[in-house]
Amino acid sequence: MKFRTLLLSTAVALASAGAADAAVTTPTGWYISLAGGANWIEDGNIDEFSTGVLTTANTFSWDAGYIVSGAVGYDFGRWRVEFENTYRHNDADGFCSTFGCSSAPNGEVWELSQMVNALYDIEISGRFSASVGAGIGGNLVVFTPDTAGNFDGSAAGLETDDYVLAGQLIAQVA
Repeated sequence: MKFRTLLLSTAVALASAGAADAAVTTPTGWYISLAGGANWIEDGNIDEFSTGVLTTANTFSWDAGYIVSGAVGYDFGRWRVEFENTYRHNDADGFCSTFGCSSAPNGEVWELSQMVNALYDIEISGRFSASVGAGIGGNLVVFTPDTAGNFDGSAAGLETDDYVLAGQLIAQVA
């Protein structure tokens, strides 16, 4: 008799757990998300060419910057698909070129990305969950040398931009 009671109570517990899990995985519809935080750029080189010849070799280091992001998406239960726009901004921390170095340049770089993301939600426990996914889209990168428009002593530098294909891997905890 105890075995039958144990079996029946286990079946009831599993059925209710399945119902609770079903409540988590039912479609929830459209959503909007907003995010903000810190952003870091790897130090790197920006070389200048004139008629195919290297004229100036520049090395930049960057301050920590900020990021603001917004997305609109559709939640299918465990799966979500969203369109995300993100703005990132960083100021230059240090700069060296063939004309010398500066520890406090006024240069900046900002990016505007547009991504389509697919995410899979994983319930951890209670109110905690995790998501993994990937996205693909485009990224506009704009570099402004400084407020005068130059670092190398030339008459006037120009703002430089490029729009590139971008991808991202996503791991988040909520």
